[in-house]
Parts: sequence; C-alpha cells; structure tokens
Amino acid sequence: MVSRTYLHIMEGINVKDRKQGWMRGSMAVMLLSQAFSSVAYAADGDTVNNGGTAGAFPDMKDAVWAERYVEKLRSLGVVTGDDSGHFNPNQPISRQEAVLMIARLLRAAGQPIAAAPSQLPLQADEWAKDYVSFALDKGILIAREEMEGNAAATGWNRQIATREWTARLMLRALGDKVEGMSGAGDGTTFSDIGAVSSWAEAYVRQAASLRVIDGFPDNSFKPQDPVTRAQAAAILSRLEQVLIADSASVTRGIVQSTSGDSIVVAKQDGGNATFTVTQSTVTYGNIKQGALITVVHFGAIASFIETVSDSDSVQIRQGEKGEKGEKGDKGDQGEKGEKGDTGERGESGWSGSSGATGDTGATGATGATGEQGVTGATGAAGPAGAVGATGEQGVTGATGATGATGPVGTVGATGEQGATGATGATGEQGIAGATGAVGPAGAAGPAGAVGATGATGAAGATGATGVGLSGSVVFDPLAAPTYPAGQVVTFGGSTYITNLAAPSGVPGSSSDYTLLAAAGVTGATGATGAAGPIGATGPTGAAGATGVTGPTGATGPDGVTGPIGAVGPMGAVGATGATGATGATGLAGVTGPIGAVGPMGPTGAAGPTGATGAAGSPVIGGYAANATGAIVAVVLSGTNIPLPNNQVLGTGLTINGSNDTITVLSAGLYYIDYDINITTNQLMGTRILRNGTEIAQSKIVPSLSRSQYNATFLVQLAAGDTISLQFFGLLGAVTLIGSGSVGASLTIMNLNP
Repeated sequence: MVSRTYLHIMEGINVKDRKQGWMRGSMAVMLLSQAFSSVAYAADGDTVNNGGTAGAFPDMKDAVWAERYVEKLRSLGVVTGDDSGHFNPNQPISRQEAVLMIARLLRAAGQPIAAAPSQLPLQADEWAKDYVSFALDKGILIAREEMEGNAAATGWNRQIATREWTARLMLRALGDKVEGMSGAGDGTTFSDIGAVSSWAEAYVRQAASLRVIDGFPDNSFKPQDPVTRAQAAAILSRLEQVLIADSASVTRGIVQSTSGDSIVVAKQDGGNATFTVTQSTVTYGNIKQGALITVVHFGAIASFIETVSDSDSVQIRQGEKGEKGEKGDKGDQGEKGEKGDTGERGESGWSGSSGATGDTGATGATGATGEQGVTGATGAAGPAGAVGATGEQGVTGATGATGATGPVGTVGATGEQGATGATGATGEQGIAGATGAVGPAGAAGPAGAVGATGATGAAGATGATGVGLSGSVVFDPLAAPTYPAGQVVTFGGSTYITNLAAPSGVPGSSSDYTLLAAAGVTGATGATGAAGPIGATGPTGAAGATGVTGPTGATGPDGVTGPIGAVGPMGAVGATGATGATGATGLAGVTGPIGAVGPMGPTGAAGPTGATGAAGSPVIGGYAANATGAIVAVVLSGTNIPLPNNQVLGTGLTINGSNDTITVLSAGLYYIDYDINITTNQLMGTRILRNGTEIAQSKIVPSLSRSQYNATFLVQLAAGDTISLQFFGLLGAVTLIGSGSVGASLTIMNLNP
C-alpha cells in the first residue's frame, strides 16, 4: 500500500456567501493525505469503484436519484452544503438561489462575475447581489417581469422558483446555444398545459422538447409547483453539457487507456489528456476503454468522472458533415538513411493500429496480340519485377466532423507493409468529335401583290385619356399613399403594378398590387471543369511549439478564525458615595405686567438690487416617436423606423426629412433609450446605428418571438454623429401599434453639455 498526498485547490465563492446556509462557500484548500492501493478501472462490463467520496452530503439518501447531479455541481463549485454539511435536496429553492446556481455555472464556463452596483432594481440579499446583477446584465432576468405578482409585497428574494419560471430562466441562460440543440421549437403537450401561465407556455414547451425540464409520468407538468434543490441540480447538470463543453476545468472525450492511477482521454479537439484518479475522485458509470466520459478536474487531478449516454443528456444537434478535403500531392521519395545499430529489446508496448495499405502499382501497358503460333514448352518463371519506391504521404485534407465513436475492436498484429509501386501516368484525353453541319434553309415563297390604298376615313372623336404606366420605383411603404393607379414598383426581386391610387399593404400579399414579373430562378450550375494535374507535395511543416503551461491555481483563503475566549468575571462594584442634601427652593417672584407696544419705526430705504446670476446651460437632448400605427417593410440588412410624432428636439439635435435619422451637434456622453411595441409577435432584431454602424449595447436579438423591445445605455458621441433606430433580421412587414398609443420612441440626452 502506497502513501500519497494530493493537494486539491477548490475554486469556491465570495466569503459573503457564508450568510446563505445551504449554498455558502469560500475558497477552500484541502490537503488530502491518505494511503490507498492501485485504482481499479472497469474491464468488460465492470463498474469503477475506487472507494472515493461519493455521497459527500449525508442527507442525499433522501434523493438518491439526484446524487450524481449534485456531486458534479459540487465539484464545479456550483453548490455547497449548509453549516451542518447537508444539502437539503427536497427543500424548495428560491428565485435568487436559482439565479446564484446558474450564474456560478456560467462562471465555470468562463464568464466572469463582476461586483454589483450599490443599487439593484430587485430586492436581493447581500450575498446574492453580484449574481443577480450578472443575470440582469445578461438578460437572463428582466426586472419588470420579476416584479409582477406579489414580489413587491413579499420581496423578490423570498419568491419560490416555480417549474414554469425555472423553464424561462434556463432557456434564457442558454441564449443562442438553443439554436444548436435538436428539438428547438418542437411542440410538447402536457395534460395540464392549460394551467401554464400565458407568458410561460412557449418556454415550457421548448424546455420540455429539449429535455431541459421533463414532465411527470402521468404526462403532467405541474407548472406552479416549486422546484426542489435536487431538481434544480438535475436541470443544471443537463445544461452543463451545452454551456461548458471543454474548458479549463471540464474535459469530455473517449477513454483511450487506463493504467494504475491514471486515465488517458481523447479530447474532442483531437488531442489527448491524462488525469490522475485519487481516492477522493467521485465516479459514476462504466469507465473503460472506448467509453464517452466527462471529467471535472483541477489541473491534472480528476475530482469527478461520469459516463455520458443519450438518456442522460440534452439533445445537441449534429452539425453538417464538412466537405472532403482535396487529396494532397504525392511527395518526392526521400533518401534512404543509413542503418543504425540494433538497440536493446524494449518491453512490449500496446499493439498499434494497422498501417495504411500502400497504393497499388501501375499496370503495365498491354502489348499487341500477335498471331498464335505453335505452343512451346512452358518456360521457367522469370524473376519478379522490382517494386517501386514508396512516395511521401501527401498533405492531409481538412478533418470532417467527428462521427459517433463505435466500440473499440481487438487490434490485430500489424503486418509488414509492402513497398508501393509508382502510379501510372494518366492517359491523354480523346479528341472531341466534329460538330455536325447545319442543314440548308428552305426557299422563301414569293411575296403577294400589294393592294390599293383605301380612302382615308373621317377622324373620330378623341377618347378620354387612359391611365398610363408610371416609371418603375422601389417599393417604399412611407411613399405608398402617394402612388397613383398604374404605378410600377419592385419588391423582393419581383415587379408589381398598383390596381388603384394610394394602395395599402405590401406587394405580394395585398390585393391592391398585381404581379407583372416574378423574380427569375437561379440558372443551373455549369459542369465541373476537368481536374488539373496534381502538383508536387510540399515539405512537411515543422512541429508546433509546446503550449504554454497554465497558470498556477489561486491561493486559498486564510483558515477559519478560532473562537473568542471566554469573558472574565466582572469586578466588584465600589460603594456609592453619599448624596448631598438638596437646598431649599426659593419662592417664585410675582410676574410683572406686560409693557405697552411701542410705535412702529419708519420704513428703511430699499437696498440695492443684487447682480443677475449666470445663465444656466441649455439642455441638449430630445424625444421623437411614431404613434400612427405605421407599417414598416423590414429587410434582412435593416430598415430605419420613422419617428414623425411628438418631436421635442433641443438646440443640440436635428432630424432629417424622413424623420428616421437624428444628428447630434455636440460631443459628449449621451443617455439613449428606445421602446418599440408592435401588434404581433415577431422573431427579429432591433438596434441603434451610429453613422450607419451598429452600437453593440443597443442590440436585441431574442431567441423567441416577442412584441416588445426596449434598451437603455450610455455611449460617447462626437459632434456630427447620426443616430437611427432599426428593425433587422426579417424580410416582411411589421405594424407598430397606433391609435394614440406610442409604437416606437427614442430619447437622447447629453449628460455633460
């Protein structure tokens, strides 16, 4: 039995988390010194059992089904026990506790958690403020949604996380990664889907179809039920597969080999990683060669290992197979090196994979067949021809997408590779056949005689002027009310004509337009040209430099302060001195009569007028809106939203004639806010352009359709910069709300004029 010492640097959370019982934590340094025998690995169906610390929380016996998920999140620093070392798996989780867990998981994925500002729009405990601020900044939480219901009365931090609320939180945490998961957008029906709140139905259906949250065996979802801590751990364990993948602390891949207390894993990027398994490593599943596993580790020390199967994972859509790379050119034959001395026989290694079969040598040209003569005696067999030298291997083409790994078969012994014959030359292309002659044209018939010209009739009355075709213009929904009947417009590559003056709607969907010419179809792809000759293979590139060694883990915090010593006994109280006698109170004197009021003195002369104060700085800012219920024709690259109503523009702003572009006349730090309300839900983006270029913090690209968009941000602008509000990412018409309501508004204020 060998004694070994392992230092585990466990990345925890801020010290202020200690105020929260079950999820408190700190940077912990654990020095584990213990004796253990060789680590056992699975062989042909056996399951690893290395005597590790599985079941670190003693109360997980109350939720054995979730122990695996809780242990994974514990090793990632997402969950910790309470002061007594319990996890309390069946206790409901609050909203701020759920936000803390998802924020820590995103931190493990490489997203930093910044310190929270002094004020937050949601009530949160001090230990949770950094995580709540992170979720608000990322759009995982939206303050006005969270304050609906009784949150204002009871406090948001005391609200219990329901199953439907949790579905929305998890999908927003996934963000654009939802698009890479199979099942995205699929419909899933539960027997109690009618009990789901209207705002949550789309989230519940999508979360269930992605297996982020499952229903119950009776096909119910129970949307208003609270989520327990064990259920939250199971949900986050599934999200970990999508949010983290390979990182500094998580590796996913195929077991290549196991030996002693180490395990070699083939990573998804094509490289290998070796991890040390200790007595404290928690393992789940059949860990053997060829198994797909997830390893949570600190440096090269594995703290948690599990096998991954389809039943345990969310469904991730497989990408399309990449195109096959071009075959590399055949290289020149290198010179044969001198034969070295025979070394000592080493220990037998692992059997290598079978070597690639050499190219078949070129077949010699067939000679012309002569006349058959008399059969002679069979001659002796001639010596075999010399085998051509093997060419250098060509440059490897780009690797296609990795397919699912099949079971590893037994590797046979490697035979000696035969020398490859030289490749025969490609035959010349045959001569193209001659084009057939054009047939003669038929003889033209004789022209008929021209008839006599008739007498000219009397001129008829002039008819009413008809409606002519106006010149072609690009369709503009703002100019459509001015179109006359017969106006020709182009839209989406097709040409239309208006059936009446001031048409409504959009060409292609409104009966006020008639199609004249549809957009032409794309021509057929021309035939592929003949492949050119294969060029010479370039020399093999030099091996890349060894990667930089990762940084040393952070130093753990100081140990817990010892208890305060007992307070010593109180000293004896000294005797109180004698109180002196109080002197006698004298008699109160008689109050005299109030004197008569004297006459008012003369009014004094008026003082001089003070100097006029300095004039205040004018406010530089303004507001503009659209309250007409306008229809905006949106194109993928973006369409400006006109803001012709309720314009209040200060001296520092101007707006163009189309009412869709505002120019700032002075530089400074500007506060910008926009709100958009449309009549139906749409899946599109909104943003602010500065001089035609997108401002990143203004961009909203939702993962689900919505009818409301708003953003508030600060940005430094220069004098002369232009600002425009846009829809983008959709090809179609969008209708703003109107009838006195504001469909779109834009506020711009200079904070330091």
